[in-house]
Amino acid sequence: MLVSRVNSLLARVHRTARNQNLFRSVTHTAQRYTSKPTTRTSEELINFKPVYKLPYIVHARVLCKLKLYQTAVVLCLTGASVATQAELFIPLTICTVSLTMLGIMGEFFRKLIGIMYVNPTTDEVKIAHLNFWGNRKEMIRPINDIVPPSDIGENISDAFVKFTFVEKSTPNLYLSVKYGHILDKHLFQRVVGEL
Repeated sequence: MLVSRVNSLLARVHRTARNQNLFRSVTHTAQRYTSKPTTRTSEELINFKPVYKLPYIVHARVLCKLKLYQTAVVLCLTGASVATQAELFIPLTICTVSLTMLGIMGEFFRKLIGIMYVNPTTDEVKIAHLNFWGNRKEMIRPINDIVPPSDIGENISDAFVKFTFVEKSTPNLYLSVKYGHILDKHLFQRVVGEL
C-alpha cells in the first residue's frame, strides 16, 4: 500500500516537472552568452570551419597557470612570514605585486581570442578564448552580432584589435591579426570586414 502511494506520488511529480520544464538540460559553456538556449546537432558543430588561430595562446595559457601557482606560493610564504612575525614589509610588498600581476594578466588573457571558427551555413561564429584560470572557454554568436573593428575606429593591422559585440552584455575581446594566422581569408572577412 505504501509502495503504491510512493510510486504514484513520484509519477505525479515527474509529470508535473516535465510539464513545467523544471528539469532543463545543462547547456555547454559556449551557450553561456546566448539569450535563448539552443540545441545543436553534431552536424552543426562539425560545420564550424577554423578561420583564425593565435599560435601563442598555448604560451598564454602556460603563463596564466604559472602566475596562479606563483601567487599561491607567495600567499603561503607571506602567511608563514606573518605567522612567525618576521619582517613584514618585503613579503607583503611581494604579495601585493603578485596579486596585482595576477589580476592584470588574468584579465588580459581572459579577453584574448585564441581560435575563431565560422559556420557558413548558419552564419555563426564560435570564439575560443581563455578564462581567468587559464582554461579554454567558447562562445557562439551570430555574425550579425559582431561589430566590425573598422566600424569602431580600430586598425586591423595593430597588435591587438578590440572585438566588440552589438549585445552589450557580451564582454569585449581582443584579436591579434598581426601575430595570429588567418586560415580562411574569405570567411574571416565575413566576420571582421575588409582587411
